[in-house]
Amino acid sequence: MKRLRRARRERYAPPPAEPLSTEDKLEEIHRRLVRDRHAELYGMLEILGNRRRMMWLNFNAGLARGVGFFLGVTLIGALLLSGLALAFNWAVDRLGFGDVTLEKAVRAAVRKFEEVHRIVEKTQEEVQAEVRAEERGEVSPYPEQPLLRPEEHFALPPQPDPPR
Repeated sequence: MKRLRRARRERYAPPPAEPLSTEDKLEEIHRRLVRDRHAELYGMLEILGNRRRMMWLNFNAGLARGVGFFLGVTLIGALLLSGLALAFNWAVDRLGFGDVTLEKAVRAAVRKFEEVHRIVEKTQEEVQAEVRAEERGEVSPYPEQPLLRPEEHFALPPQPDPPR
């Protein structure tokens, strides 16, 4: 125990009372730099010499970069979207549409997209029913409309020739 205390006192001994000369200071700085460089060099050689350790360090570094990128993109995206929502609400209010908000506009757009999706599904079902009826030689379930093949149904109508 006494040796330990003595070692601590010696390790953390106060600097000498007399001021160091310039040469002594220069030697102390040089010794510290050389020691630090050697420690850094040996640390790098230890990592490069051990493949498992190098792969583990690279894996952890990549994982940390990925998590940081994900968090950064999430935060920046949230800030941008909230800024756009505030700008939209402010512009709509300035134009005199006080009852419209971005949330209401998005809900209306989603309803319209769902309606369009239902119409498209219904049309595809009708086209498939017509094709099945044609294959069986039956009368079309929709007699007022001519039978169309699926590729004809989605084709553009003929376009007029451009003027010369």
